[in-house]
Amino acid sequence: MYDLFESIEAITSHEYKTKGTGMQIEYGIHPTMLGYCLIAATPRGICALRFLEDNNADALITELQTEWQNASITQNQKNTQAFVQNLFSAALKNNIKLLVKGTPFQLKVWEALLKIPFGGVASYQTIAK
Repeated sequence: MYDLFESIEAITSHEYKTKGTGMQIEYGIHPTMLGYCLIAATPRGICALRFLEDNNADALITELQTEWQNASITQNQKNTQAFVQNLFSAALKNNIKLLVKGTPFQLKVWEALLKIPFGGVASYQTIAK
């Protein structure tokens, strides 16, 4: 799946400190071949993907609202359906943009991991270099 990612962008330090102040997040609950998922996205990319356990969507919505306390969070099945179709369809339509929450070091590690070729392996030492 890593070769599907067009970009990985980190949230800003302001967004992190203020728990999403000024961010617009849309989410939806959708069926997939792996079960139902909650997917949330901003105009900059997917910021959350979680699978439901025991069909308890309320718990995942609460988790999303807790993580992004000051963001504007709305349900938008129509917009998030496109992300789900792209992620879980046999034919990739568009590359995927991710908006991740992590330290600068974590972002560098994730970028290094995405550079490992399909089927390839890399040691921790190689990634560190």
